[in-house]
Amino acid sequence: LDFLRCRHFELVPGGVLFLIMAAQPGQDGVPHSPKHINHLALLQTAWDSLISEGLLDAKSRDAFNLPLYTPRKEELVQAVEASQA
Repeated sequence: LDFLRCRHFELVPGGVLFLIMAAQPGQDGVPHSPKHINHLALLQTAWDSLISEGLLDAKSRDAFNLPLYTPRKEELVQAVEASQA
């Protein structure tokens, strides 16, 4: 909710915010997207490529912190609706 509240103050009137995020299936267990993309596997592939090309060392990769939270659709809808109040 804090993230959305902060973005609200950054937007100009009539502006649009696009969010791309991983999320869990809804309470019904049905995924929201017809394709499941393992975002973490894609990230690992990118890390591996950077290391194999000598653009990054493994120590730097290992020190990287990626806080991750994947809300359910209902949680996201609730947060967006609460941010509009």
